Amino acid sequence: MKSVTRSLPTIGLVGCALAAIGGAPARAESSGIYAGVQAGYGAAVFEQTRTTTNGDTTWGSDLGGNGFVGGGFGGYGKTFGSFYIGGEGSLEIGRIDSELANSTAFSRTVSLNETVNLSIRPGYMLAPQTLAYGRVGWARSKFTVTQQQNGDMPRTDEWIDGIVVGFGLEQDIAQSIGLRLDYRHTFYADEPTNANNAGTRTDSYEIESDVVTVGVLYKF
Repeated sequence: MKSVTRSLPTIGLVGCALAAIGGAPARAESSGIYAGVQAGYGAAVFEQTRTTTNGDTTWGSDLGGNGFVGGGFGGYGKTFGSFYIGGEGSLEIGRIDSELANSTAFSRTVSLNETVNLSIRPGYMLAPQTLAYGRVGWARSKFTVTQQQNGDMPRTDEWIDGIVVGFGLEQDIAQSIGLRLDYRHTFYADEPTNANNAGTRTDSYEIESDVVTVGVLYKF
């Protein structure tokens, strides 16, 4: 996806910056509970298909959206030599949206809003203070579409599920404090729909999203 390609240079630059931080004390214990906050930017593609009541597909379009996100996370991890495994949950609040208006009679806004993530994080200690990790898990996001067409204004709010994959880098900067750079891609398995009030057409959406965040975490 284009949004993935655009994100990679930023991921690389910030990752190098985190890895270059020196002078942090060695981890007294890499296993344990942690929690933190994070903020960043996201992009999404909403692939729309319109179907009429007789089953005909009339047209489709790709809608690109973006926006800021932020929230908190927490989890537990344990090291086995240089290897790491952990589980994590997070809650993000934000709005990744796409708006289209080509006349006073037609407008459409589609968006991803609140998101809950649960994931497993396998990783490897690059240095006593530096952890590189991947992630795979589940996401549940609130999807909203509002559409106006000749006075017909249907609105849909629907929670949709998806599969999350990603990777990241953590760097200790103090005994119990670390910085994090995190990238996630979500493939949404659910296809939400939006029908007009007359019931003569239905729009369905296939959705994927990319989110890059920077966070601060505290190890208990």
